[in-house]
Amino acid sequence: MHRHWLAVIAALLSGCVVSPESATDSVGAPLPGLQVLAGCYQNRGEPSDSVPKRYLSQLFWPALTLDEHVGVEQLEVEPLSATAVRIRALQSGAVIRQSDFREGEHFTRRDDRIELSSNWGSSLAAPADNPFIGAYHERVSLWLDTQGDGRMTNTATFAGTAFLIIPLAGTVSEQRRFERLGDHCPRN
Repeated sequence: MHRHWLAVIAALLSGCVVSPESATDSVGAPLPGLQVLAGCYQNRGEPSDSVPKRYLSQLFWPALTLDEHVGVEQLEVEPLSATAVRIRALQSGAVIRQSDFREGEHFTRRDDRIELSSNWGSSLAAPADNPFIGAYHERVSLWLDTQGDGRMTNTATFAGTAFLIIPLAGTVSEQRRFERLGDHCPRN
C-alpha cells in the first residue's frame, strides 16, 4: 500500500517537458544582406489549414484588425539600403499600406535570421484563470528557406510551476511558410 502512495506522490511531483519543435525545413538560406529579401510574398502563411491562421502582415502592423490582415493578399519587400527595407501591403494589385523598417530600431539580424522581437517576461498566475507561475522568453524571427520562400518562427521557452506544485519547463515553436511569388507583386 505504501508503494502505491509513493508512486502517486512521485507522479504529482514530477515535471513536465513540452517540446513540439517543427522539423520542417528549419535550415535557412544565407542572409548576406537585406537585398536577398527583395520580392513579393503571399500574406497568408502555410499550412493554411492550421489554427490560428497567420498572416505576414501581422508581424509588421500588429495594430490592424484580423479582417484587415485577411484582406492583404501579398507583401512586397524592397530593400532601401544595407539596413532598411520598405514593405508594402497589396490588395487586388493596389498598395493599401506601406512602412519602412530599420535595423536596430525595428529588427536585428542574427546569422541567417531577422529577429523582429525578443521578449523576456514572467507570470504570477494572473489573470485569475492562469495557473502558471514562472518566467518565459518569446522570440519571433523571419528567414528564407533554401527554396527562397519566407519563413516565420515563433518560439517560446518557459520554466516555472503550474498550480504551485507541478514543475514545468519546455519550448514551443510555431513555424509558417510564406511563398515567394516573384521579384515584384502585380499591380493594377
